[in-house]
Amino acid sequence: MLDRPHLDFTVSLAWGAARRALTYSGRPLSMALLEACRYRFESSYVHLKQRFVECSESCFAPGRPLLQGVQALMGKMFREFTFDAEATQGATPLVEVLERRYARTSPT
Repeated sequence: MLDRPHLDFTVSLAWGAARRALTYSGRPLSMALLEACRYRFESSYVHLKQRFVECSESCFAPGRPLLQGVQALMGKMFREFTFDAEATQGATPLVEVLERRYARTSPT
């Protein structure tokens, strides 16, 4: 098994700065930012909804490092969602998963 590198979540970019960096500005973007922008848009499987903001906003206080916010969101999901192998499928809309608080992922 490979050792995982230690990540210091306190030294990541503030989440608000990351959001601003990915907001359209008309300026040229680096390749890394262009790659990150791919994940900002809706897809046929993920539709952007205010419910996602409402569920996650407590994890992303102004000035909080991005990785700390992500860690807090994962902790919230672990506490609030229940594993049920029969509850959802890959095609289950995320809004439904959020409302029912069931996720088809293996418990750890």
